[in-house]
Amino acid sequence: MEQQVKVERIVEEYLKNRALLESLKKVTDEYKEMLTKVIDEQGEPDEKGHKWFHAGRFMLKRQKSQGDPYLNKEKAEAWARERGIWDDVKIVQEVLNEDAIIGYVWDHKDEPGLEASFKGLYETPAPTWSFIKPVEEEQYDL
Repeated sequence: MEQQVKVERIVEEYLKNRALLESLKKVTDEYKEMLTKVIDEQGEPDEKGHKWFHAGRFMLKRQKSQGDPYLNKEKAEAWARERGIWDDVKIVQEVLNEDAIIGYVWDHKDEPGLEASFKGLYETPAPTWSFIKPVEEEQYDL
């Protein structure tokens, strides 16, 4: 009984602190949104494109990040086809056609041991576990 009371107290503290964290996150997100708006509207860009805003003893920065350029595959394919080099620059990848292999097993289902050996090809992923927020007993639904 003592263990149960101790765990119940931990659950109560967990829920109370979780609610506090959610509330604090909401408030800090609102502040961040306000500060971002100020920097966007009044910030001064530097040579790298970042924006800076001086606020009393603080310097606020809105950092710019740019992803690396990438090849647009559809445009590149059209370009290669226009130049007649598509056959030279394409690759063919062989992959299993799952529908075809299942169809094969279906078509040959009378073959002894075929289905059993095919079932052996399936893998079951390991289970994953999540901690779910505790609920009060009267709200619990099996």
